[in-house]
Amino acid sequence: MEQKMKCPHCKGQLEPGFGSQSCKTCALMFSSEPSTSEVHRDQERKERLSKFESIRHSIAGIIRSPKSALSSSANMYRFEGTGFSNIPQLIDHHYTTKQVITKKSGVVLLNPIPKDKKWILSHEDVTLGELLGKGNFGEVYKGTLKDKTSVAVKTCKEDLPQELKIKFLQEAKILKQYDHPNIVKLIGVCTQRQPVYIIMELVSGGDFLTFLRRKKDELKLKQLVKFSLDAAAGMLYLESKNCIH
Repeated sequence: MEQKMKCPHCKGQLEPGFGSQSCKTCALMFSSEPSTSEVHRDQERKERLSKFESIRHSIAGIIRSPKSALSSSANMYRFEGTGFSNIPQLIDHHYTTKQVITKKSGVVLLNPIPKDKKWILSHEDVTLGELLGKGNFGEVYKGTLKDKTSVAVKTCKEDLPQELKIKFLQEAKILKQYDHPNIVKLIGVCTQRQPVYIIMELVSGGDFLTFLRRKKDELKLKQLVKFSLDAAAGMLYLESKNCIH
C-alpha cells in the first residue's frame, strides 16, 4: 500500500508518484529555480535597463561636453548624427523625424516634455552693453536683441550654489505669468550655457525712487497722481495673481 504524503507547505495531499517533497503548486511557488515567465520578465527588464543606460550616457555626454565631436562650430548639440545649435532644436528633430536617439538603444522619442519656446533665447540672441548695476545674484547690463530691441539683462554668477541659481530662475518663472502695462515684462531666459541670463523689458529711466528724488522740484501734482495710479494698478494686478510684492 502506497503511503500518503502531505505537502509541507500547504498540508495538501501529494499526488501519487509525483516524486517531490511539495505539491505542484507549492513546488512552483517555493522553487529556487526561476520559472520560464520569470526568466522572460527578467530578460525584458535587463533589456530596458540597458536601453535606459545607453540614453542616460548619451544625455550625460551632451551635458558634460556639449561641443565635443562636432563637424562644425554651428552644430553644438547632438546624440548621434545631426547636430543643432541648441537643445530644443535637437529634441524637435528627434521627435519629428523619429530618428533613434542612439543606434545601440534603438529608442525613438514619442512623448517629449517641451519647454515653453516663447521664453527660450540663445546667448547669441543678445549683445551685452553697459553695466547698469549689481544685485544679489550678479550684474545687470543693458543689452540689445537681434531686432535692435533694448533690454535689461540680469546675469547669474557662475560660482553661486545650485540652490541660489534655482532661486534666480524662479523669478523668471513667476514673471512669465504676468502681462500688465505697469509690470516690467519678461522677454526670455538664456540657459544653454553659463552664465544664465534673464532678459527683461528695459526701464530706461532707472529706478523710480531715484527719479522722484531727482525731479522733486519739477514734477507737478497731476504727474504725481498719475504715478500713484499706475503703481496702484500694478499692485492690484499682482494681488489678483496672489503675488505679494
